[in-house]
Amino acid sequence: MSGLSQVIDLTASELTSTEHGKVCMRKGWSIDREDWEQLHKVVPDEQDWKTVSLVLNERDMVPAVPGVYAICASGPLASRTPPRTLFNTCLTPLYIGRTESSLQNRFASHCSRPSQRLEQAQRCFCDGSLTFWYVPVQRRSIRNVEAWLIKCYGPPVNMRAETFRLEAKLKPPVRA
Repeated sequence: MSGLSQVIDLTASELTSTEHGKVCMRKGWSIDREDWEQLHKVVPDEQDWKTVSLVLNERDMVPAVPGVYAICASGPLASRTPPRTLFNTCLTPLYIGRTESSLQNRFASHCSRPSQRLEQAQRCFCDGSLTFWYVPVQRRSIRNVEAWLIKCYGPPVNMRAETFRLEAKLKPPVRA
């Protein structure tokens, strides 16, 4: 129940109704400036992040330490457009995750046993060319950093966001 106070902080714009009448995490970037200000406070500095291609032979480039990561891509049209256009300069997180043990092992797991949704993203985005962005984080901060990254970016491959997830049955509207 430790995430309960953060669940209450969700706004209607962060929730999306599903076909089963449940309310789930919003997908896509947050348009709430306060979210980004909070993210800036909890996420490690930009220069601390490193990146490698999401291919197994890059495994040794990723440290075996706790941390958070984002699997990112340019848009599907990036390979078909000239350099420095909107379509090939935009980079977006497709999946955000954490590990309290080894970034290297999580990296290898995503390379050798990707989820069905990650495989779908690989087929869609630039013929499978994805990047793995990572940053070592102290264990006590990992869940908070991951939660704020997910809240701000709303990555489409993530199926759940433990800290910010809220599920409820929607009831019919009540007449006033």
